[in-house]
Amino acid sequence: TVNLICMAHIDGNEATDRVAQQLNEEGQMSVTVTTVQGKRILRVCIGGTQTRKTHVVAAWQRIAEAGAAATS
Repeated sequence: TVNLICMAHIDGNEATDRVAQQLNEEGQMSVTVTTVQGKRILRVCIGGTQTRKTHVVAAWQRIAEAGAAATS
C-alpha cells in the first residue's frame, strides 16, 4: 500500500511552493513540502482509513490544475 506520494513541479522549487500554497489555501486538501538535496518536494498522504479512490482522483485533479496555474 502506498501511503505517501512525493512529487515536484517540473519548473522547479518556486513552482512547487506555489502549488503547495494554492492547495493549502483552498482548504480542500492539505499538502506538505520538504527539501531533498536542494529540491522542493510536495508530499500528499493518501493512506487514511477513510480515503477512497474518488478522493485520490480528486486530489490528483486539483494538483494537476494547481501545477498548470503555477506556470502561468
